[in-house]
Amino acid sequence: MPPVRGGGNLRAMKKAPNRVPPRSAGFTLLELLVTVSVLALIVGIGVPSFQDIIRRNRLTEQTNGLLSALALARSEATKRSGIVTVCPANDPEAPTACADDADWTANGLIVFSDNIGDRGTLDSDEDNPETNDVVVLHLAPASTQNITISTDRGMVSYDRDGALAQGTPSMEFALVPEGCRGDDGGRVVQLTTTGRARSQKSDCNGD
Repeated sequence: MPPVRGGGNLRAMKKAPNRVPPRSAGFTLLELLVTVSVLALIVGIGVPSFQDIIRRNRLTEQTNGLLSALALARSEATKRSGIVTVCPANDPEAPTACADDADWTANGLIVFSDNIGDRGTLDSDEDNPETNDVVVLHLAPASTQNITISTDRGMVSYDRDGALAQGTPSMEFALVPEGCRGDDGGRVVQLTTTGRARSQKSDCNGD
């Protein structure tokens, strides 16, 4: 009986391993739901904290700006041996006087020599131009108007000794950011009759 041809190929086919088709890459629905849930939890925790950091940084910037303006006014008063006033500006671009509404936030602050004419206005004398009131600093308004600076005074004036000018009592500035929260979410700048200013943390009512 003649041998059957092709037996080798048949045996090779029988010995060939069974190949499992590769699994397609990707997420299952359960894995996707877990991932989205974890991401939502992280965002829910992180976003409020990040917003609080931004709020505090802006508050610190505004507080330091006010303290710097007060310190400069005091220094200029002793250097110029005359009255120097710091107040909210009546115009954000070309201030000529203190703002009538005592809004310390909207138009920025100005520091100027205030020796002639009415207190709180930039006055000039044609006969003695060297005595004209001069702007020493114009602190532009903050880029974000979300921090209120409130006080019961429309200006602060220093005399040649660096103390508050006669008629200017000690005073406080309350700085409160929008969305303030917590017992230390605000700042208070205290100004004594000697002209020294210091800041401390406060609650959202400025207390």
